[in-house]
Amino acid sequence: MSSHPTTDSSLRAQPLADMPGPRWDRKRAIYPTSLQRYLECPRRCRLEYVERVKYTRRWSRPLQVGNALHEVMERIANTLHGHQPPVSATAVRAWLDTLLPAQEYADQHERVADIDRVLEWAERGRRYITHGNPTILRVEKHYPRNWSEPGALGKVQLGAKADLVIRRKDRKGRYVEIVDYKTGHSRSLSRFTPILSAIALKPRIAAALPEQSEPRVVFSYLRFAHGERDRIALTRERKQGDWDELRPLLIRMVNDESWPMHPAPQRCSHCPYFNRACFPTEPDMRISR
Repeated sequence: MSSHPTTDSSLRAQPLADMPGPRWDRKRAIYPTSLQRYLECPRRCRLEYVERVKYTRRWSRPLQVGNALHEVMERIANTLHGHQPPVSATAVRAWLDTLLPAQEYADQHERVADIDRVLEWAERGRRYITHGNPTILRVEKHYPRNWSEPGALGKVQLGAKADLVIRRKDRKGRYVEIVDYKTGHSRSLSRFTPILSAIALKPRIAAALPEQSEPRVVFSYLRFAHGERDRIALTRERKQGDWDELRPLLIRMVNDESWPMHPAPQRCSHCPYFNRACFPTEPDMRISR
């Protein structure tokens, strides 16, 4: 992901001593990514989502491979959704030539391997999507939803970006599956993506399953690097348990005024604000383990 180049941090409004910092804009939806960012490092969340300090992220091979797969899967799903002829492997390969440009690779054998890997993953994803002749409901859509309750949380917007939403049928009847693509080898998953997805998509799920007073919903992580699927049944009990954990975190996030740093060796070394906004006076600083 890239944004515009950052400006001098001195041009930003600086917090005054003994004065509270800004709070989260309640008109801006909280998505799994922004929540995860806050849990990892509140200071980076403030810079990225509250103050919206722009940055340019260096080209990252794993990130671009993941982005390329998401774009290919989006095209495949939209083709299926529109009942159009399938996209050929030749066409996908030609597209990947632009998504994974040769100039970014020192070793062109690695580029060829990445393109072959994405093609293999995409075919695996296509087979998964089409299994059982499902109905594709949504492809790569953002869903912010107004949420309001009395007390410390108040009015907020909660959102999710579903890679794919489909309706399937098994022996128990119809159900909705929310699919999230994962391309990395790490098994760490965003803890609250399923519950935020269920909240954001609730009206659309109800419309897809009007015959069910308690719609059946399954959240699936497709783990392409491992050829696996993590399947989570979003029962009422599961959703309530997740909400009980999520709610105090949301309260803390929307009311935060200090946004403290949480330095960590790996996170900081990959953070676009490192040595620029968080540690601007020590350009050669290295965080010790």
